[in-house]
Amino acid sequence: MNPLFWYPPAETRISTKSFIDALLGKNHDFEKDLCSYLGVESCILGNSGRALMTLLLQALKKADTGNRNEVLIPAYTCYSVAASVVKAGLKISVYDLDPQTLRPDADSLKNAAGNKTLAIVYQHLFGIPQPREDFDDISIEHSIPLIEDAAQGLGGFLNSKPLGALGDFSIFSFGRGKPLPIGTGGALTGKKHALDTIPTPSSA
Repeated sequence: MNPLFWYPPAETRISTKSFIDALLGKNHDFEKDLCSYLGVESCILGNSGRALMTLLLQALKKADTGNRNEVLIPAYTCYSVAASVVKAGLKISVYDLDPQTLRPDADSLKNAAGNKTLAIVYQHLFGIPQPREDFDDISIEHSIPLIEDAAQGLGGFLNSKPLGALGDFSIFSFGRGKPLPIGTGGALTGKKHALDTIPTPSSA
């Protein structure tokens, strides 16, 4: 028996009506629908969120005019985040989280960021909304883009704004156990002029 079917995934329940509408309803442009839902400019779809994050980090490195080669990620996160950094040929740097709230430790974040930091990843682990404010001063001071890891956050809101619309870029996953579990795939969203510099997964 396929091990994928040994246990039910922890994911959002999809109604029978949704399946019927998807199969028999009018065709939709998923990229446009996702952009409309999130209120963002542009979207790229790919085989996985991990692959898209790798492409994004490679594009950021290529556009970097300095010598930035580190990506700052939470010390407790999905292994795919760290794997994306390594795949992009960059170094991992970490900041601590408060174990009670999963919010970043402000001192750890401040001490870890610097002139070698190419990007900062912040996340909504387990779908728990985490505000951007903890990162704003550091992002502005060092001109570091924020990559919002919304792989587990799609469908959630923070201060009436959808999760996945809070970063300079946002990463989504549609794999097993995610809020939109369509089996596989992912999405990357952000400003159109920035995403236009990223090769599509089919041409990467």
